[in-house]
Amino acid sequence: MALFKRLKISFYITLFTVSCSLPERNCELFKTGSFEFRSIIEGKEYVSNFIRTENSEVEFFQGSVDTSSVRWVSDCEFILKNINPKKSKISISMKILSTYEDSYMFEYSVVGDNSEFSKTIDVQRSTLSHIINGRNKASLEIVTKICIAYPDVSLDWLIFGNKPHKKPLALKSQPEPKKNPSDVQKIILLLKNGTFQTFEN
Repeated sequence: MALFKRLKISFYITLFTVSCSLPERNCELFKTGSFEFRSIIEGKEYVSNFIRTENSEVEFFQGSVDTSSVRWVSDCEFILKNINPKKSKISISMKILSTYEDSYMFEYSVVGDNSEFSKTIDVQRSTLSHIINGRNKASLEIVTKICIAYPDVSLDWLIFGNKPHKKPLALKSQPEPKKNPSDVQKIILLLKNGTFQTFEN
C-alpha cells in the first residue's frame, strides 16, 4: 500500500511537471487588437503594425497599407488572405505557438507552401514571403538564384512580366572536338539534293 501511495504521488508530480513545461497558449487574447511585428531580414530591421478584428487585418508597413481577411481555423491558427491591394493571391497560415502577457510567438507559412522553392533557390522562406506579398522587391541576388535554378525561365518575364515565360528551345550543339588537321582522314559533305561529296586527306 505504501508503494502504491509513493507511485501515486510520483505520478502527480510527473503530471504537474509535464503540464508546467508546456507553453501557455491563451490565443483568445490576441484574436483582436493592435500589434507590432519586428523582423530582421538580411541584417536590416523591419517593423510592421497590425490592427486585427475577428474577420480582417490591416497592416501598415513602410508607408503602405494592406488589408487581409482573417479566417480562424482553430483557437490558435488562422488564415490571412490579401484583399487590398491585390498584390498576391497567396494566403498565409498563421499559427500561435505560445502566448505571454503582452506578446505571442508564432510561425507562418504560405498556404500551398513555398518551402521547396525556397530550398531550391537557397533563399529563406520569410524573405520569399515578403517578396510574394509585395513588402519587398526581389534583389538581383534572388533573381540570379532563380535563373540559375530554373535556366529555362526567361529573365525578361521574371523582371518585366513580358511573355513568353519560358525561353525558346534552342538546339544544343555538341562542342566540336579539337583536331589536328593531320588527324582528319575523310570529310563527307551532305548536299540538299540528297547527294554527297567525299574529301579525303
